[in-house]
Formats: sequence, structure tokens, C-alpha cells
Amino acid sequence: MRLDPDMMIEALEGRTWAIARTVKREIDAVAPFAECGLAMGVPTWSVHHRVVSLIPFPAKCNLHFWQGERLEALVPGRLRGTNAGSIRFLELHSMLDVDGDVRALIREAFSLTLSDLAKEEAARESNAALQF
Repeated sequence: MRLDPDMMIEALEGRTWAIARTVKREIDAVAPFAECGLAMGVPTWSVHHRVVSLIPFPAKCNLHFWQGERLEALVPGRLRGTNAGSIRFLELHSMLDVDGDVRALIREAFSLTLSDLAKEEAARESNAALQF
């Protein structure tokens, strides 16, 4: 039997299940167009590029933002991670940790991705027009 993200989330227990369900509900509300799949074995939401991943642990979940470096100014000091790459994350120890800041980060992460995709599309169209 092949595991999918919904099955993985539903198989979680207790606090981790509550956190994961809350995060999924928030992402689905902000980005119902996002594709959810498993990447590196964890639920990951994408829009042509990875946007957010949810990594469950026994007593918490980490919410990874693939463009987290660009989100740091939105919630100064809240995101964790190294300067080695653009990924930043939050540790969520309870469903109550999915607060206004987390919702704003989720919204902005998808907004940045959509903006980047629109710029890429405009550049492709501009290049195509120049070739005529």
C-alpha cells in the first residue's frame, strides 16, 4: 500500500496529529490550488516549486518554509535555521502554536511563490515576443 500525505497525517497520534491537522487546514484555506505530496517522506505543499513541508516528530512538528530566508523579516526572530540555505522552520509543540504569525507566514510563502511564477511567465512571454 502506498502512503499519501493525508494518510500519513491521519496516522499520527495525539498532539502531533492535532498540530498536523491544524497546519493542513490553514494551508488548504490559503492555497487550495497547492499540490500536496510526499517529498523526502514528509507532506510537502508545492506550486511548481516546494513551498512548505511538515515534519512530524513524536511530540512536535516542524514547519519548513522553502523560501524562509525571504520570510524572516515578517516575524523577526521566530524562524529558525542556518544561513547555509534558504529553508527556515518553526517548531510547533501544540496546535495553539499555529497562531497569527504562522498563518501570515503560510500566506506570504504562497504569495511569494505565485509572484515568482508570474515573473517567470512574464519573462518567458517577453523572450518569446522578442524572437519574432
